Amino acid sequence: MIAMAIAAFVLSWSPYCFVSIIATIRGTNTLTPGEAEIPDLLAKASVIYNPIVYTAMNDRFRASLLRMIPCCRYFARDINPAANTPTNSKSREENGNDLKRKQSQTEV
Repeated sequence: MIAMAIAAFVLSWSPYCFVSIIATIRGTNTLTPGEAEIPDLLAKASVIYNPIVYTAMNDRFRASLLRMIPCCRYFARDINPAANTPTNSKSREENGNDLKRKQSQTEV
């Protein structure tokens, strides 16, 4: 996920960086004002890429995002955010067995 975020950042800011470096070295504008908007807009679009990368790659982020967006709450229940966390070492079956054991102990 980190590699994807870094790649999106580098790909979006590289055109702007190259145009700026070339303009600095040459001492003049290399692109017309209309053409210069393209690298500028690509660089500013990097703000859009980060949430897309995080949503695609991280289950916990996706679940939180789906819970926050009202029209997507129906999809949020399909995602288990704790399933891929490193601290959750027990499987669902083991957690279910633990719950049954606790319930039986309270009934006695």
